[in-house]
Amino acid sequence: MQTPTRRAQTGSGKPVHSGTGVIPILEERRQGELRVIGTGFWITRYGLFATAAHVVTNLQGSALYVLHIPAEFKNTLHLRPVLRITFFQEVDLAICQAENYVREYPSNPLSNLRCRLSTRTPDTRENLLTYAYPENAPLIFGNPECPPTIHGAQFEGNLIEVMDADAVPFLPYIHYSTNIRIRSGASGGPVFDTMGFVLGINCRGWDFDGAEHEGDELSSVIPVAYLLHMVIEPLQLPRSSFEYSKIPTPEIRTAYSVRQLVDYGHLQFDIGK
Repeated sequence: MQTPTRRAQTGSGKPVHSGTGVIPILEERRQGELRVIGTGFWITRYGLFATAAHVVTNLQGSALYVLHIPAEFKNTLHLRPVLRITFFQEVDLAICQAENYVREYPSNPLSNLRCRLSTRTPDTRENLLTYAYPENAPLIFGNPECPPTIHGAQFEGNLIEVMDADAVPFLPYIHYSTNIRIRSGASGGPVFDTMGFVLGINCRGWDFDGAEHEGDELSSVIPVAYLLHMVIEPLQLPRSSFEYSKIPTPEIRTAYSVRQLVDYGHLQFDIGK
């Protein structure tokens, strides 16, 4: 009997899809043409999102956007420019901030759903799932007969092993080895447990062509706990927002650690002891 496929879900138990906080990252190399270069996921309601650092490096001055899809799906989509990127020098991680505002509504900041994160280490063979935007064709605007489309998909697998920092030369930090299928465009996507918590971030994937293990999948996933070591500077935060009001007045500044933002309630992060 075949085991039924599980569905990635949010912390509230709803199925993950393109309106639940998992977003495509798009590069504009020339006017009127965008291509999906990776996946990210919102970690705050005001535009901070996490991804893999290699997705957003070496862009050679290209314009970078994320697609804002409101949770209520009222036929409204926004391309949100990426304002700034913070890299984690030791780990293949980045936190980016997207523009909070739409030009037509300067006093009404956008708000997005945020994923629930956890520092928990998954168990060996534990079922894991990712939602991402791999292998999309370029989006070419201006042709009404062929409107641009973006496709997202879920991929399922298991934890194979927790790898030590010295186990893989080009990944010199603790990471997870899984058999989740990761292809071009899926890097940076969130890896969920079956309770809806994000435990990791897609890093790299391999398949085996023409070898004895042909058809097998192998991928590397970065623990989401590494985000807690990052510092965001500067941070665009609407003064009218609930999140701004949660920062103690003496601590108002331009640079904040992710751990501070967790303490202020900006991120939903289950930090184990």
